[in-house]
Amino acid sequence: MILTYYITTILLMLMLCVVIGYEYCRGRQLTDGAFRLRRRSFLIFFFLFLLSLVPRLFSVDHGRLEIFPTMTICLDYAAFVAFTMLAAAYFGRKHYRNPYNWFFLLQLPVLLVIINIVMRLSGYYHPIYQMADAALPHDADDRIIYLSRVVWIGLVLLAYLFLMAMLLEAYFYGRRMQVEQVSNLETKQNTHEHGNILLYVTILVLTMLSNFCPFPPFHIFCNIAMTLMVAWSLNVYCRFVLFTELKEKGQFSAAIVEDALRKYRQREDKKAVFPASASLQTVADILHVSAQELSDYIYTHLDTSFSAWMSEQKLCLCAHLLKTTDRMISDIALSTGYSNVPAMNRAFKIRFGVTPSQYRKNKGVVTEQKEDLKSENPEDLAGK
Repeated sequence: MILTYYITTILLMLMLCVVIGYEYCRGRQLTDGAFRLRRRSFLIFFFLFLLSLVPRLFSVDHGRLEIFPTMTICLDYAAFVAFTMLAAAYFGRKHYRNPYNWFFLLQLPVLLVIINIVMRLSGYYHPIYQMADAALPHDADDRIIYLSRVVWIGLVLLAYLFLMAMLLEAYFYGRRMQVEQVSNLETKQNTHEHGNILLYVTILVLTMLSNFCPFPPFHIFCNIAMTLMVAWSLNVYCRFVLFTELKEKGQFSAAIVEDALRKYRQREDKKAVFPASASLQTVADILHVSAQELSDYIYTHLDTSFSAWMSEQKLCLCAHLLKTTDRMISDIALSTGYSNVPAMNRAFKIRFGVTPSQYRKNKGVVTEQKEDLKSENPEDLAGK
């Protein structure tokens, strides 16, 4: 069991080293303020957590795990402070900008680490491997040392409660100040980040509690959970880098609108794409994006007009329904916003080169080669 404890601890340390190295190198050239803040904050958090793992490798004696390890508890707490500052900044609280906040939160663990180092160098530090030793120390000097250690650790635990309260207040502050989301893509991203913060808090608290547990399985579980969480954070970081790069290249609006269109088509297959006389603002509201983002997507990214884009959406839905359903052509024409079948036939033949009945007969096979010449993403245009 102790061997498994060593293996999981080393694997976690290696994963942290990989993530720190990757995040340090990837995204250094990006200038987005929010991205740079998160990148620096996560680097600090991962580095402090990596430091807290080092004394864990030396906390085993004859198959027993040390409990109440002062150095590890203080380093765990410092990592939790960095994470809390990061999460609070994400929710809109700029506590990290005030140096007095850092001094207030870190003075206790720093002082305790200094005392711990002095005690170790002077030979007065005695590790505890079972609860009986902590509850009933035999020597009077040991009783004073153990009592002092319990008092200091109790203060650290109270500081943990304060940090969680501060994080909870930042979350509700962010909810109050939250503006309406402009896209499903951003809503999904924020939901993932909220879930990640909750998971990190849970695992970090469990990791702190493992310092008071002499049983290796609990430590192993915490190591595995944190390893998986750090690996998932690498995936989240890669997505965040991608979004930031799209923003700096001016392509983020296009990604948002295309994501909204894809989801809208999936749930609106049996209806018109948009109302026949819809304005740009109406379509933007339907897609849950801003009018500016939709305008940039149509006029800048696609280099076309709003009316031409609307016509393309109707024709592509017609093609999709012709290929995937047995509905009458007259029904499809009316459901996609055309006043009559001849109007749809004329527009459809200009766009695809065949009539709707010919398109359905060939199931779109004849025209798919033409689609490749007209669009970079023919599958999206055809509504697949």
